[in-house]
Amino acid sequence: MNYDEVSHVVQNDNCILQLGQYVFNKLKSKGNNDHYIRQMMREVGRMVLAAQNVTPLKKVEEFFIPKNFPRYICSEEGSRVRPQNQHISNPVFSTQAWPAV
Repeated sequence: MNYDEVSHVVQNDNCILQLGQYVFNKLKSKGNNDHYIRQMMREVGRMVLAAQNVTPLKKVEEFFIPKNFPRYICSEEGSRVRPQNQHISNPVFSTQAWPAV
């Protein structure tokens, strides 16, 4: 396991841990999916770090409050802007994570 800012965010956010536990229980019968679950949790942790840098959002719980959704979108767009050419790269994590929103 990489011990960096992302792992610190993942370990201290109860929603990310619950997500990992849920996916683990759901995929338990399908074999070894540790790598997939670890990468998914780290991706959510990176999203939280990006949001912390540009918005007052600190935990995943705050992302689910409807009035905070514009801040979440702002943080996602800000995290995908490349300074060299100032365009937004793909894929869009916000539509992957919560497609029903």
